[in-house]
Amino acid sequence: MASCYAKYYTVPMPALSHDLVRNGKADSGEHQKLDALTTACPPLAAVREHVRGFAVMMLRLRGHDLDHWTDAVQADDLPNPHSFVAGLRRDYDTARAGLTLPHSSGKVEEHVNRVIIWNQRCQAVCL
Repeated sequence: MASCYAKYYTVPMPALSHDLVRNGKADSGEHQKLDALTTACPPLAAVREHVRGFAVMMLRLRGHDLDHWTDAVQADDLPNPHSFVAGLRRDYDTARAGLTLPHSSGKVEEHVNRVIIWNQRCQAVCL
């Protein structure tokens, strides 16, 4: 592993997440900083590309690309992405379904929260 990866290990994550959340629409100064970091350290450039690839899978529901993506991550000598891939592989079917199916548990959680609030109100009245 390149020593620059260890040096900048925690630096790019806010920049990477900002770049992804804003869909690449960060201001030019932020892009210049991130580009400078990834140019100075090829392992960080690899991490950036892996993060982008995973974001594309999530946003476009392309779970069928998960095998290719995990193989590409494993091919690089980057310990934290390897750890993330190991976690995905522990429950591979769930991870792939989550990256493929357009379903959301939002409605279920809404109903569960409503029941919890109702229960708390009933207990408060009874006390």
